Amino acid sequence: GDVCDGEVYADSRDDWSAEGEQGANNWYNGYYNFSLDGFPGYEEDDFIEFDEFEHWQGTAWRLVPSNAPWTYIAQELVHPNGTNSAPNEEHWVIRRWVSDLSEGVNITWHTRETNLNGAGVSGMLYLNGELLDSEVIAGGDGVGVTRTIAIEVFEGDVIDLALSPVGPNENTHDGSDGSANWLRISQDLEWVGGPDEICGNGEDDDGDGLADCDDSDCAAEEACQVVKGPVFHRADPDDNGAIQLTDGIFILNFLFLGGASPSCFDAADADDNGSVQLTDGIFILNFLFLGGDAPPAPGMPGFGPCGPDTEADDPIGCDSYTSCQ
Repeated sequence: GDVCDGEVYADSRDDWSAEGEQGANNWYNGYYNFSLDGFPGYEEDDFIEFDEFEHWQGTAWRLVPSNAPWTYIAQELVHPNGTNSAPNEEHWVIRRWVSDLSEGVNITWHTRETNLNGAGVSGMLYLNGELLDSEVIAGGDGVGVTRTIAIEVFEGDVIDLALSPVGPNENTHDGSDGSANWLRISQDLEWVGGPDEICGNGEDDDGDGLADCDDSDCAAEEACQVVKGPVFHRADPDDNGAIQLTDGIFILNFLFLGGASPSCFDAADADDNGSVQLTDGIFILNFLFLGGDAPPAPGMPGFGPCGPDTEADDPIGCDSYTSCQ
C-alpha cells in the first residue's frame, strides 16, 4: 500500500551541518574500511567516524583534501573508494542517524549515480548493523532507487546508509563512481504500538524479551529500585546506631592500640576519603564538640536512612552493618 508518512523526524539533507559538526541533529558521517576488516561483513562497530578537524574540508567530509582516497560525503553527493585507488582499499561511505525516539517509523532511502560513466555502485541500509535493504545501481543510472521500509525503532538505535564501489559486475574499482544519496526518517501514521509493560506480573507484556524490572520501561517503579552495595550509616564504626564519643575512640583504638577492626570500614571512614585514618577520629570529635561538618552521605544515625557508599569504587568496603533499623 501507500506509505503513510507523518512528521519528518530526520532528513540527511535538511539536517546537514554546514559547519561540519558530528552529532548535529543526531547525524554522524564516516566510512567502513572493507579491505581492513578481518571479518568482512559490515557491523555497527565497523563505522569509522570522520574527524572534525582532519576530515572536514569546509563543505564536505573527505579523508584527504585531494586525490585518492576518494572517500567523500557532502550534503547529498557521495563517493566511495575502490581497490584501484590509493591506498588500494575498498571504503564504503556512510551516513549515520542515531534514534532519539521509540516508535514505528518510515525509513526512506535514495541512491543514484551522478557520474554516469562508471561501472556502478551499491546502496545498503542497516539498522544496528543488520542489513535491512540494498540495491545495486548500474553504471549510468542517474535515477537510482528510492525505497521506504516501515519498522519500529527504539532510542539509541543506529540507522546507517552506506555506499560501496561495487556495481553489477562486482567490480570493486571506483572510476567515475560519483553518486548521491539521502536518508529520511518520518512518522508512520499506520503504526500501532504494542502493549505496555505491566511491572510486577512476571510476564513480558510488551514483547521485547524483558519482563518486569528487567525491562527499562519499569525503571522508575519503586519495586525496581535496587540499592547497589551494602548500606550503612557513616561515622558509626562501632555499629551501635548512634554517633558518639565512643566512635572516635573506637577508631583510635583500632589504629593505635590493637583494638577491634570495624565490621564496616565505610562506616568508619567518617570523612569519606576512601581510607580509615586518624583524621576520621578527629572528624567525629570535631563534629561532636567543635561544630565541625556533619558526616557525608549516606549520613549519620538519626538523620535519615542507611544508604550505599557514594564512592562505591573505594577499596575499603563494608562486610557487615546491623544498625539500619
